[in-house]
Amino acid sequence: MKSLQYQCKSRMEEQPKVYEAQCWGCAQWLVLPSYTPAFRCGWCGALSIQKPPKTARSRWKSRLIVFRDRAFVTFVLIIIASTVCGGVWVAFPVLFTSINFSFVFHSALTAILTFNTLFNFALCAHSPPGPVGKIAWGDVGFVPRGGLEGHTFCEYCKSPKPKGAHHCRTCGTCVMDMDHHCPFIGNCVGANNHRHFILFLLYTVISCFYVFGMGLYTGLKIWPSVISFNHARSARRVSIPLGLDLGTDVVARLFGSPLVVSARAVGLLYLVVSSIAICTGVGLLLYQQVSLLYSGETFLDSLVPYGKSKDREGWDNVRRVFGNRHPFWWLFPTFSVDSGIRKIHVR
Repeated sequence: MKSLQYQCKSRMEEQPKVYEAQCWGCAQWLVLPSYTPAFRCGWCGALSIQKPPKTARSRWKSRLIVFRDRAFVTFVLIIIASTVCGGVWVAFPVLFTSINFSFVFHSALTAILTFNTLFNFALCAHSPPGPVGKIAWGDVGFVPRGGLEGHTFCEYCKSPKPKGAHHCRTCGTCVMDMDHHCPFIGNCVGANNHRHFILFLLYTVISCFYVFGMGLYTGLKIWPSVISFNHARSARRVSIPLGLDLGTDVVARLFGSPLVVSARAVGLLYLVVSSIAICTGVGLLLYQQVSLLYSGETFLDSLVPYGKSKDREGWDNVRRVFGNRHPFWWLFPTFSVDSGIRKIHVR
């Protein structure tokens, strides 16, 4: 008798203990074989992941991040304004002494590059980066079967988060296909503004090449007069007044006595140096963005080892962001594009 009771007790101990958990998507109670930190609902497909509670950022840290983003955006606008206005003020009076075809052509080219740079900067900075949209959840009565397939629950937004979405603690929202949070635009780069961000980088690089070429050509244009002026100054030993005359807009002596620099000479040096620096930095960022876009990854995906396969590598990924039109039309300004963004509606 004791042996029979012992056998029954051992068999009961061998049976796995069941564990009950409630699905956040459809509010049904699920019976699991044992405790697990992650499980999937068999009805709605929602993924439940048990994580420790996350602490919110302090108020002073959030304000500091907002101030940082605004400072970077202001810095970018100052750089753009100083480059455009400085280039027109320094180069145009030297290269174009009258209104002719070259003056009209370069004026139009400057206006086109400036408009496209500011247009894409404004859209990627002020447009919603990748709104997730609304979806029914919380009750099995109006959640269809498989309606939350692959969705997780965002602890910050207190709402479903689709697959491929990430929560940005700086912006305080979930972003579809989030690439990264860029402080220079004060916004996230996601499915809705990824195209404008890449075009902003592209037009910045093209504009810097143009500014560098114009600045270098302006310097070569006035260099003969600089040499002759320095010889005349050395022979007559006259002092150079600090003014805005084009004849004195040069470095008086590169070696020897202290440098005497006029306002336009400083402007010309600033244009050449800044255009090289900006073109180098932004060009590397543009190369990284295009490479990740072609491979079907985002910057956040590239940080996770073995996080995403590259089976989708190809031009289909580029068309998913820029649309199905001819690549020539990708460069033109537009407010909306058929980029294949997944839209989620309440069912």
